[in-house]
Amino acid sequence: MVKYLRETPCSKYISLAGKGGVFFVKVRSMLVLLLAIIIIYSFSFPVESSSKYMHHEVSYEMEGTINLKKQAGHKCNTGAEMKQVFNGTGWVRKFSNIYMEIHFLQVLDNNDWITAPDALENLEITTTIALCAPGKYVYDDIPVAVETLFPMIYLGFERAFVPLTEQIWAVNISTEPNYTGSLHMGFDAAYGPYAGAFFWPFDGGRFVYLPAVRNEWRFVDSPDLEGSNVEWGPDYVGDYFTIQQYAKNTYGITRRYIDISSPWSHGYLSEGLMVVGSAEIREALSLRNIVPAAKALSWLTLF
Repeated sequence: MVKYLRETPCSKYISLAGKGGVFFVKVRSMLVLLLAIIIIYSFSFPVESSSKYMHHEVSYEMEGTINLKKQAGHKCNTGAEMKQVFNGTGWVRKFSNIYMEIHFLQVLDNNDWITAPDALENLEITTTIALCAPGKYVYDDIPVAVETLFPMIYLGFERAFVPLTEQIWAVNISTEPNYTGSLHMGFDAAYGPYAGAFFWPFDGGRFVYLPAVRNEWRFVDSPDLEGSNVEWGPDYVGDYFTIQQYAKNTYGITRRYIDISSPWSHGYLSEGLMVVGSAEIREALSLRNIVPAAKALSWLTLF
């Protein structure tokens, strides 16, 4: 399951250095005071893997006529973005826990509702997740290799190819009066930047790959198989998308749209669904293109 709000173990060591070596403070009152400060400080601020982030946690319980619009993330700035619209008449209980930093978005979002018996408008929720990570591209129905695709995207020439998918995960539930609905989901999305390349027109022409900085990835010139010739900086967040979702509609209209692919694994998933009546759907998806750097994963390491 997805871990929400990144945390790292908090450990603090204090030493006082001076001429002749290290001096340790042995006065009991001073140690008690320092310990109290450390404890208060550690509980006052969340310990994060990044010093620059945004975290939002909120719970709602609402009854009446409801109109909610929400967006989390800003696509390629945070790896993905989630947009949500919730409106209608009835009772709603909602909880959201959202964490985001550059190139990374993490969301837990739980919704349960009952449309009012005398409602003139169904309670309806629409949630769309749009990924920054590019999907699979083809040229004359032939898949474009990643070593060609990413330099072309970097140089702004990706229109020479045809994208197979929109990189979208979406669900819409409209519940009839006096019926209930639920939408629970948690997802991680990351898309760290590509370092770039330029085209060398001599000797038959080829791409020259630029070096990667701390949070970027790059290709390296290698005779290895496609996908194995990649390296990244120590702060690279990865290129992946994982989601677990539960949707239930006791009576109404349920719609789903999934259109996601990978130029790395050549995985392809497309689904369009519409149910008039009742529906209950449980699912999980994991898309892994490039794993995070070891340092970027340090918040997961407990032992």
